[in-house]
Amino acid sequence: GVYVYEQATSVGVPAVAESGIPFVIGAAPVQSAANPAKVGEPTLCTSYEEAEAKLGFSEDWQSYNLCEFMFSHFKLFESQPVIFVNLLDPATMKEAVSATDLDVADRKVELPLETIDDATLVVKPAGGTGTAYVKDTDYAVYYSGGNCYVEVLADGGAFTASQLNVAYNKVKPSTVTTNSVAMGMESIERCLGNLGIVPDLICAPGYSHDTTVAAIMAAKAGGINGMFKAKALVDISTKEGGGATEY
Repeated sequence: GVYVYEQATSVGVPAVAESGIPFVIGAAPVQSAANPAKVGEPTLCTSYEEAEAKLGFSEDWQSYNLCEFMFSHFKLFESQPVIFVNLLDPATMKEAVSATDLDVADRKVELPLETIDDATLVVKPAGGTGTAYVKDTDYAVYYSGGNCYVEVLADGGAFTASQLNVAYNKVKPSTVTTNSVAMGMESIERCLGNLGIVPDLICAPGYSHDTTVAAIMAAKAGGINGMFKAKALVDISTKEGGGATEY
């Protein structure tokens, strides 16, 4: 058949910054990324498309703070580059979801974006009995529009099924805490050696209201690699009595 893909109209070429380069640390839905960046390592991105390919994207900015900055910097302000550090590790920060019968609609089963597409994603006939279906033979898995989909393939054994029994692991963004961010801040020291760039702005949206995180950000801003100065952009909690920032 014929398939048509529409590409979003470009709004303009992002302005390249030689100073004021942000270093942003936190969580991203890297389990959905086409070319996942290494967890905990500085990742240079020069466009929204590149950032989405390396980190994934979700509109759930409360869980994935890096996506908020990604949208703001590339889409709203049309600037680049940005150095991201994702601390969400799908290999360890996860939980199991028990096998459940799910309806097939339009040849697809819809799963949450948190679904991890690995060996733990097991698809069987309804009821969970029988032999498991084979990935890329009976079904395919892909991420789109804030969800993960299991799509049955025309030549596979699951094509006529009205329900599928699916078990999987899913990431837990909540496991990236203020303590994780505080400890991960040390990765700013690797920007020069790994990327050849020293960031000027230190950001941790959703976490920097914490006094420990803010203190470490300020300490790092005083001397990256022992010689370069930066500015720590610290948030103020909008929640009465402090605590997690509300959006």
